[in-house]
Amino acid sequence: MNLQAMSLSPALSTMRCSNPEEFSEMLPDVDRRIVPLVADFSFFQAELQLGQVRLAIIKRPPCVSMAYFARSQVGIALAMNDVQGLKLNGIPLDRPALVNPGIAVPHQIFQPGELTVAVIMIPADDCHRGWPERNQVARVDEIRAAAFDQLRRMIADIVHLASRSSDRLSASNLVADLQQSLLGTIDHAFLTAPGEVSSAVAVRKYVRICRLVDEFVHGAAEMPSSADIAAAAGVTIRTVHNAMIAVNGISLQKFMLLNRLWAVRAALLRAGPQDLIKTIALDHGFWHLGRFSRTYRAFFGEAPSNTARHAAYC
Repeated sequence: MNLQAMSLSPALSTMRCSNPEEFSEMLPDVDRRIVPLVADFSFFQAELQLGQVRLAIIKRPPCVSMAYFARSQVGIALAMNDVQGLKLNGIPLDRPALVNPGIAVPHQIFQPGELTVAVIMIPADDCHRGWPERNQVARVDEIRAAAFDQLRRMIADIVHLASRSSDRLSASNLVADLQQSLLGTIDHAFLTAPGEVSSAVAVRKYVRICRLVDEFVHGAAEMPSSADIAAAAGVTIRTVHNAMIAVNGISLQKFMLLNRLWAVRAALLRAGPQDLIKTIALDHGFWHLGRFSRTYRAFFGEAPSNTARHAAYC
């Protein structure tokens, strides 16, 4: 991740400093104290607002730190690079994991090397996803390596877009898509944590939830967010995920992706010569165009341009 490029983008609020006390006050709603382990150091922080979600990228020198979230915020943190010897409350963070900061007892981090951290925050009153739970002390949820890498890539892609194509973030639909993509990837990551296995007792309830999801998605004028789907089903997003996996064998994230892919294909088949593939992709929530093309080709066996070209000759 190129942190230098962030300072060039008006879409990102960036700060640099070499004063630990000043750095401690740079992130609202988070109380923290930093003790650098080296004399030559500097801190960098960038923030991006995506709807109700606030994404912060923090680059820290080797240090010891203590921090906790204000009660008005919930969120998670994850390391964007690997640091040997990294510990939280004395526990080694040497495996893919998401950290849920406590709201009462500060967590303590020993960081012997330079670390870049991503922090995703949501107002407590607006968070109904089933995560993160409100804990007095910090909690660490181990997740699968593939889900961890996917989340890292998602965050890096969003930062790259904000730093290089900030004008596109003026579109409210794109911001909503970015928020949904980020939160959906986190939802999926939590589902890979040990113990997220559905119970047979819940199958009947899960079948009903899946039916409601299918009806809601196909009846919506626009592709709904996972939060909208969960609200329509009257459950948390985590419960929707568990139901989809137990009944249909795919996650809500995959279900939404398939629906968007088929919606894009239908739009391409209806498109006229004046319609741009880029615009159609963005209208259906595919903001990362390179990944969209690869995903479309892998699923349908042809490029989006080929689909549009075939439609033109029909």
